[in-house]
Amino acid sequence: MKELKNIYKNKDIWVLLAGSSMDYIDTSFFEGKITIGQNQMYKLFPCNYIVMKDCMEKPRFPRSIQELDDSGIPLIYSE
Repeated sequence: MKELKNIYKNKDIWVLLAGSSMDYIDTSFFEGKITIGQNQMYKLFPCNYIVMKDCMEKPRFPRSIQELDDSGIPLIYSE
């Protein structure tokens, strides 16, 4: 977390959460914006970072972790 402190100071950051209202938003809206997505939101919208918990839950999270690593999206998670 120390690496992220003030990295986007004075800039807007969009937090993307899963919910049915996201079905009404065009994915292009977030292009070029700083975004933090929850869990698998990176599959639907462009995300600069992803936040997950329970990363050891199988099989979903190990697969997601590998996909994030392959795409270069940083993962933020609790230990």
